[in-house]
Amino acid sequence: MRGTGPGAAVLVAWLTVAVATLVFVLRPLSIGFPSGGLDASWVAVLGEAATRPARWGVDLAFTYGPASALVTRYFTDGYLVRDLPVLLAVALAGGGAVACLAGLAVAGRARGGLLVGLAALGTAAGLAADLAQDQDSFYFALAVALLLLDLSRPPRHRAARAAVLSGFALLGVLALAKTSYGVLALGLAVLADARAVLARRRWPLLVPVVLGAALAAFLACGQRLADLPAYLDLQGQVAAGYGEAMYLPAARGEILAYLAAAAGLVAVAALCGPPGGWGRTSAALGCSVALVLALKAGFVRADTHPQIAWSLLGLAALALAVGPVLRRSPAGAAALGAAALAVLWVVAPLFLLAATDRQPEQLPEIYGDMRVQLVTEIDAWGRFLRSPARFAAEARQAKAAAFEAIRTAQPLPALAGGVDTVPSAQSAVLANRLDYRPRPSFQEYSTYTAGLIAANARFYGGPTAPDWVIFGPGGLDDRYPAMTEGALWPALLERYEPTLKIGDWVALKRRAAPLPDVLGPPVRLAARLGEPVALPTRGPVFARITVGETLLGRLAALLFRPPALSLRVTLAGGATRSSRFIPALAAGGFLLSPVVGDADGFAELADGHGAEAGGAEVTGFEVGGSRLARLFYAGTMAVELRAVTVPETPPSPEAAPLRAALDRAVPWLRSVRAMGRSADLDGEKLSAPAPTDLTVPAEGVRRLHVGFGLYDGAFTEGRTEGVCFAIAPAPGAPPLWTRCLDPAAVAGDRGPQSADLDLPPGLRSVIAETRCRRSCDWGWSYWDAIGPAGG
Repeated sequence: MRGTGPGAAVLVAWLTVAVATLVFVLRPLSIGFPSGGLDASWVAVLGEAATRPARWGVDLAFTYGPASALVTRYFTDGYLVRDLPVLLAVALAGGGAVACLAGLAVAGRARGGLLVGLAALGTAAGLAADLAQDQDSFYFALAVALLLLDLSRPPRHRAARAAVLSGFALLGVLALAKTSYGVLALGLAVLADARAVLARRRWPLLVPVVLGAALAAFLACGQRLADLPAYLDLQGQVAAGYGEAMYLPAARGEILAYLAAAAGLVAVAALCGPPGGWGRTSAALGCSVALVLALKAGFVRADTHPQIAWSLLGLAALALAVGPVLRRSPAGAAALGAAALAVLWVVAPLFLLAATDRQPEQLPEIYGDMRVQLVTEIDAWGRFLRSPARFAAEARQAKAAAFEAIRTAQPLPALAGGVDTVPSAQSAVLANRLDYRPRPSFQEYSTYTAGLIAANARFYGGPTAPDWVIFGPGGLDDRYPAMTEGALWPALLERYEPTLKIGDWVALKRRAAPLPDVLGPPVRLAARLGEPVALPTRGPVFARITVGETLLGRLAALLFRPPALSLRVTLAGGATRSSRFIPALAAGGFLLSPVVGDADGFAELADGHGAEAGGAEVTGFEVGGSRLARLFYAGTMAVELRAVTVPETPPSPEAAPLRAALDRAVPWLRSVRAMGRSADLDGEKLSAPAPTDLTVPAEGVRRLHVGFGLYDGAFTEGRTEGVCFAIAPAPGAPPLWTRCLDPAAVAGDRGPQSADLDLPPGLRSVIAETRCRRSCDWGWSYWDAIGPAGG
């Protein structure tokens, strides 16, 4: 191919890459339907919000935005007419960017058409790997490719100019699908415009294009211009707190390997980027920005997320190979392209296997899954092209069936009025046709900055607060359980009454008149990181613990994440418990004592039984971290403690059955509290995997009732050899009673068991023992009652 015009080879390359983008990456007709679970719940919330529409920044705030269906492909009646055309345009823009890059790179070369074809095939092969990866990497790589194209195109090259403008405009639209796409697009647009001004090539153009397209998309999604500042504020809050709150540690070797490969790629961009006029510098900076963003997106939460970083690395390398490197050396482009394909097809899948605890020999499974996904997408296109109306009707039926399946698996009672849910069970709330009224930061694990905490507090203090709250403390990523929307607990205690038990959760109903302020006057203490703090008061305590960041800490939070901190609490029985400490959550406030890890404990607290709530009283705590962590956080911290006093009030008729059931459990809760075993309390069961010894108060008890058993999973999922339970008068003494269970072999040993035994006079306590019969594997034993018989 000679000249710079888009010849036949460029046109074929454009269509090849566009089709590959459509069927391998975007897969717009592999439509998403509602399902149960944590991630599926936020997908459903965002998808259904598009039909209201909800006001973003006022009603909702999340990593994804009002155009989230462009990524999730969640089906609504507007998806095929609103979202599908945008995704088709993205595929065409991506194909155009690659084709123009290749066309410009081979201008004037002999056999240029052949080189363009090879570049297109290599890119298509790279995009095919995205069937097993993540769309984020594609959009990040698209931004890099558009930057490289803008840096290398001649000023009057119309096709390249159109590809750059349309591509950046679409990235502006996609900023309303996921904030990080807009952040990267805007950053690279700033680089491109700065280079254009410095090189006197053109006026700044791309930044207005990105911002204008994003604003138009915001309004097209039914949003109000007046809500834009609030939307930007809360979306920024979600992004700002992500690194500190959501981390899962990555393997150090994997991060080092990624950083080394990324540094090499930046060096290639610096050496081979478009010559003159800041071209190479801008190319290197643009790749650096994208790779740093991918580092944070991939390795902050290192479960399967590292695939984002690895996939971007491969796709960005392909973009460099097709453009700047191919211009200089076809052999160099071939070598870089081969390395990129090796990353996409071998290295990244191997790390994915490692993240999911699978072995390298299972690599063919990944490729097999990719084949299934490809066949599904191609079949969907066939059905759609034959009859779009029938395709839409079948999708509506499939969505209704999906909601029905959720409703069958997780039925919820009819609750009159607005309903919010603290556990991430929004799919079930929607499927059961309840009037879902979410707080702005509607997933409890993502309410991790001061701004998001404040937005939820304003919601619960305002006129749109829900009539019902389905509530249950959590502990994602080993967080302290009371940090589950911890700042809202005083408001929930004052304004809502525990009314119904729903599985492991409790439904709170808004009181006709709020209770008085449940928090006492503050007691303020000065403390230091890494040093123990004793609680000066007994009983329920609400705490605010403020740990400041150093300049280094703030920089680390911006670029990646600061080191982790931990919260270690000391219980009344002397035991300790460690949890992840997230500074913003602790500063917002949470119930520090007692440890409340389930809905029953919260209900006891709300009903005025603070002395029995939870499993153990906390007598002291310590916020600590490694020596390295202390470079990122201030050495001192501010502690505010407030006693929690909920007056005991008569229950409403609707709540009376739940109150009676909880009152019957009070003796057991008191025993559990005295044992100091709150970390193992599972509803009314006390997990005691063999071997364990628990000291149980028994003063004045003449006849003791015990409930016990093995969790079903011990023999349905595992291969337990059974557990023996015993009550002894003292450590090491012959038991007063014993019973061995072997549920795998004896059907009668399955499920809850119970026994009553006489105690000799004068005992102040007994030892509840669990012992392995042969092996302790799968010895998932528990006690579910130890107390006076008939009590």
